[in-house]
Amino acid sequence: MIQKNSACEEPRGPLAELLNKYFVSDFRKSYVKVGPEKVVLPVNFVNFSEQIDGLHVREEDVWVISHPKCGELGTLALWWVRGIRRSPLTGKFTLTLIQQRAAIMSGKLEYSTLDGDLGQVLEKSFTPDFRNGYVSVKDIVMPKYFTKFGDKIQNLEIYNDDVWVVSFPKTGTTWTQEMVWCIANDLDFQAAKVPLPERFPFLDHSPLFDYTDILPRIPDLQLPTFVLDSVQHIADLPSPRFIKTHLPWSLLPGQIRTGDRRPKIVYVARNAKDTCVSYYHHCTLMEGYQGDFEDFCKLFLGDTLCFAPFWSHVLGFWKRRQEPNILFLKYEDMKKDLPAIIRRTAVFLGKRLSDNQVDSLSHHLSFDSMKKNRSVNYEEVVEINRRFNLIPAEGDFMRAGQVGGWKGKMTEQQVEQFDQWTEEHLEETGLCF
Repeated sequence: MIQKNSACEEPRGPLAELLNKYFVSDFRKSYVKVGPEKVVLPVNFVNFSEQIDGLHVREEDVWVISHPKCGELGTLALWWVRGIRRSPLTGKFTLTLIQQRAAIMSGKLEYSTLDGDLGQVLEKSFTPDFRNGYVSVKDIVMPKYFTKFGDKIQNLEIYNDDVWVVSFPKTGTTWTQEMVWCIANDLDFQAAKVPLPERFPFLDHSPLFDYTDILPRIPDLQLPTFVLDSVQHIADLPSPRFIKTHLPWSLLPGQIRTGDRRPKIVYVARNAKDTCVSYYHHCTLMEGYQGDFEDFCKLFLGDTLCFAPFWSHVLGFWKRRQEPNILFLKYEDMKKDLPAIIRRTAVFLGKRLSDNQVDSLSHHLSFDSMKKNRSVNYEEVVEINRRFNLIPAEGDFMRAGQVGGWKGKMTEQQVEQFDQWTEEHLEETGLCF
């Protein structure tokens, strides 16, 4: 503690003369050396030392400490947008940050129609009974029914103990969900027999499937709340919640994007060619796509499918991969060394697994095991679609689970287009597949 009567030294010598020559003014008369470290301060600092020493400090305070001109304004800006409400920032800079934060949390989403030839292809080949068209929101393609849920998603209350799995569709989401849930729940394989959509609900499920006109026609079709209103279902869940979403960063709930809440987020990505092939089969089997693979590739490359643009989705999380609450995984790495990814994910979730536990979970997560496991293989959904003639397509939700499956599906021209497209978007990002 520095008191008014504490020993203070007057700076002496040639450097002190320079200081007094160039740094003395009407509001700064002279300088003193204070404390055991002989810190040079304006002489009037002594008048405030007792107040500083007695300042009441709160546990939730965040302090930025630096030598002058070491980046403190930038650091303050980072903390401000992460939700810090008390800050000594003033003036236009502060106002700009306030406006940015308020813009995230404020208003309603704005929607526009899809234009161009690809928009027409999408409308023609991908409008089953439960999907009556598409819109663009923040340059992201979504079904029109999303307009009913978009603002509710933006305003969803988030908790720091939430665990999210985020991905573009068909990049290993189900696999990652099961891994994350089992690790977080101490490998309770008995509890894991509950269907994954109940344990780990899909936030944006309802916006994808509008059953408003279908249910009156099929009274025997009974759907759970996590299908009819997935957003409200998740809002009503007790903590800790496990939440799946395919939404890109820009459409995540506002409290995540501002940093007010920092749930654990596991993002999984996959190479574009395999993603496209898997997404095509999924959309044919589960979402009523009736076009051919050639048109689907055009829609994929043209970023005219649900949750596209693809690379904006992936890179939106890649550039945030250093955030302590975000874990970025790649499907290819999971296929190459699943035990290593299990261990890495366990550390991220604050769990410790023995070698035997890692082996046990690796077996549980093997493709053969997952494909046979009705709690995760979505065969019940496929059966319901066929029984009620919602989507009569044949196939399995879990097909091959391979890296490089595109080789048996794409033409040389398509491969060349995808490779060039990938190279253009990943240049200088440090991300590779």
